[in-house]
Amino acid sequence: MAFTEPTTLNELFAEALARYGSRPDVLNYRSEGRWNALSADALARGVWTVSAGNAAQGVALADRVAILSENRLEWTLSDLALLALGAVDVPIHATQAPAQVAHILRDSGARLLLISTGEQWQRVRDALLGVESVEKIIAFETIADDRLLPFSQL
Repeated sequence: MAFTEPTTLNELFAEALARYGSRPDVLNYRSEGRWNALSADALARGVWTVSAGNAAQGVALADRVAILSENRLEWTLSDLALLALGAVDVPIHATQAPAQVAHILRDSGARLLLISTGEQWQRVRDALLGVESVEKIIAFETIADDRLLPFSQL
């Protein structure tokens, strides 16, 4: 099968899945102190699941969605899922100061914020109170706060 040169990240992802679909370790990630392998098929299923979950939350073409997280599997799945929906990914470095996080969210007009941990939430939550564009916050990890939706429910 001949491949054409991809021109978008979605095309590149689709080509990689076609080319490496049978590989058991197309993505390796660290979780709970150990390395795990993810097959291309499992990666694709994860991306499509997260994409459908984001769409169910109202994410549509050209919507801005911010990700405030350290490197982790959920970040990768979310990034690829948002691209598949045609949404605009607004990555925020995990060590940004809370005031800078709020500024990035306001400036980008992000409607949704994906956040990694309870520690991140504790660090930035007060700064987010005045950010009117953010309609929902989804947490990768379980966080005891009614304002946050769990990523596992996407």
